[in-house]
Amino acid sequence: MSIENYFVSQEFYDTLKPLAKYLEIDPEHGYLLIEYMIGIAIKYSVFYRNGNHLTTSGLSQFLQKVSNKIAHLRDDITHLFVLDLLEKASLSEEVLEDSQFKEALCTYIIKSLKGQEYIYHAFNSAFLDSIKIHGINPHAKLTDQQEINRIDAIFKKYQIDLIFGWQKLNCEASVSYSMDPSVSYYYGINSPEWFAQFTGQGFAFNPMEDYDKSAFVKGNYDHAKENLLKVMERNHFSLEDQDTVIQFFDKQWNLYANQSPMLAIVPTSTEYDSSYWLSSLLPDPFLSGSVDQMMDFCLSDGRTDRHSEQTIDTSQALFIQLPRYFELVKRITSEASKQDEIPEELSSMNNKAEFFYENKNIIYHKPKR
Repeated sequence: MSIENYFVSQEFYDTLKPLAKYLEIDPEHGYLLIEYMIGIAIKYSVFYRNGNHLTTSGLSQFLQKVSNKIAHLRDDITHLFVLDLLEKASLSEEVLEDSQFKEALCTYIIKSLKGQEYIYHAFNSAFLDSIKIHGINPHAKLTDQQEINRIDAIFKKYQIDLIFGWQKLNCEASVSYSMDPSVSYYYGINSPEWFAQFTGQGFAFNPMEDYDKSAFVKGNYDHAKENLLKVMERNHFSLEDQDTVIQFFDKQWNLYANQSPMLAIVPTSTEYDSSYWLSSLLPDPFLSGSVDQMMDFCLSDGRTDRHSEQTIDTSQALFIQLPRYFELVKRITSEASKQDEIPEELSSMNNKAEFFYENKNIIYHKPKR
């Protein structure tokens, strides 16, 4: 199966079934788990790539192991990568204590994960044709910036700032991307982010319990419109201004709502000389002293949010379709066994979202530097 369609396949959904109980308990925050699983899957495909061909061979079996680890609140996911590598090389864990084997394994890890960098850009499928033709271009817009500015001015008239989030601060003439896939799913399901902010996620929609903050992600037109109407009524917008805002909302909703999230994976133009990374990382006693530490370091990348004012060429890009979040939740939770018991530490929490914050060391796996 190709990586382009893997994340909307039944095969991928099946790997997530051990996580169904968590998605049922807190679907609003469950995207963190899905984002984590997609990030792990892409890193696995990059690790075992053939040139720039990202493989899915063995991926589902690996993700099943990851899901089972998370389902039992264990965070030794990096070691699963090491065990998988040993299995593919027909080696036992005992070799991890042998200095020569450790150097050989660390060398392979560095060459596989540091030999080629990729740019990751998540987006709404409404942009797909434009991105294929024009690249990831900060000046190629489906919504005219003057329209956004006009609506922004109306809200500012009523002392409401940042109705489009950070769009005018750092996105007006630039595009966002990452050097790591770990945050891609959030941006994909919320793309364009300024519209997700405008329809419920932004600062104006408080107190939170009065609004459906996920209306855009859910594709719920009525809730998104109600969010806007409630804000405007509370701030005494004139009827004329309300009409202008709703006309703008309707037009953009028809463009962006209920589309598929996408991910462009773009190989950087120059492949790194592996000798640079080998000479930088192998002498480090902390990293080379443990295959797990080296794997952890090479899988992790803190450069999660970057901006470019230049067009990013996509002629060599891979375009991956990602699942629509609430459809995925509905499908997984309806198919999964209802007999699975919820762990006591989860069922006893008063605030369901607490699970995700208490276990952020699993969901947001960070390198031990």
